[in-house]
Amino acid sequence: MAKAIGFVAMPILAVIWLSVWTSVSSKQIVAKRNFYGVLSVANGQDPKTGAVTRDLVHGRIVHGSQFQSPESMQRPTAYYTESSGVGIALRNHRPNRVRQIGVVGLGAGTRATYRKAGDRFRFYEINDDVIALAKEYFSFLEATPSSVETRFQCICLPARRWKRLNDI
Repeated sequence: MAKAIGFVAMPILAVIWLSVWTSVSSKQIVAKRNFYGVLSVANGQDPKTGAVTRDLVHGRIVHGSQFQSPESMQRPTAYYTESSGVGIALRNHRPNRVRQIGVVGLGAGTRATYRKAGDRFRFYEINDDVIALAKEYFSFLEATPSSVETRFQCICLPARRWKRLNDI
């Protein structure tokens, strides 16, 4: 009897697993694998507002999220919201002066939302694929109001050597 139940239950569980896997993977836009693991970009949903987001995911960790509605695309998200420690620090650091800010880790580029006229942000990232995905699938680095001139620089630091990728 137990074998019969197991024999029937296994295909049912396989169908359930496949349907869940299909629904999750259908939201995925791209995935890249390298020495550091698997990075993927997927469409998601903000748990608080239900708004559509685009997420940069490394394994199971979200390393950046961007709202997809035009009016919210440059709003800081995830752990860099305006009420976060980073948000408070970047909003209040030298508010009336040009700032030079070094950022360890690029993620989706969310911290670039805190730029002001004349600021220079330099991002240090060890994973080339993070930089490529941030530029291709997120607009935090490129979206700057026309009246604001900022300079972004991404520097890749793989395996004990410095490699300047570009100035944005």
